[in-house]
Amino acid sequence: MLIYFRSKGGKVYGWGNVVRMAHLAKYLKDHRGHKIIFFYEGDKDLKEFLNNFSFKKIRLKNNISYIEEKNLFKKFSKSRFFFLENLDTTFQLQKLYKSKSDKLVIFDDLLDKSYYSDYLICAQERTMQMDISKDKNTKVYIGNKFFPFL
Repeated sequence: MLIYFRSKGGKVYGWGNVVRMAHLAKYLKDHRGHKIIFFYEGDKDLKEFLNNFSFKKIRLKNNISYIEEKNLFKKFSKSRFFFLENLDTTFQLQKLYKSKSDKLVIFDDLLDKSYYSDYLICAQERTMQMDISKDKNTKVYIGNKFFPFL
C-alpha cells in the first residue's frame, strides 16, 4: 500500500512535526510493509536527520507555493493514505492532498484552522470546547491516546 506523508520542520518551525511523522512512517514501512513517500520542507539538519530512515524522501523548497506543489503532485499516483502534520496548511492545500489519497489524516495540536480531511487528530484535550471549522464528513479524535508521540 502506498502512503504519503507531508511535513515541515527545522530551526524556524521546530522538529516535532517531522520527527513524529518520520517515526510513524518508519513503523508503517518496517512493520507493515507499506511503500512510503515522505514530502518535507526543512533545513540541512533536518535532511540529515531524515537520511537515517530508509523510506523515500522528497525535499521541497522552503515556502513552496501552492501552484508549485500542485504541479509536483501531478507526477504522483493516488495513495491509500496521506498523513499531514504541518504548520499553516491552507484549506486549498488540504483539498489537494485529499485529492491525492483515499483518506487524508491531519494531526494538529491546536485545532486553530479550517479542515478538509477524513480524520482530524488533536492532542490538546482543552480544545474540545472549540467550534472546529471542518468538512461535515471529518471524524475528529481529541486526546493523547490518538496522537503519535515518541
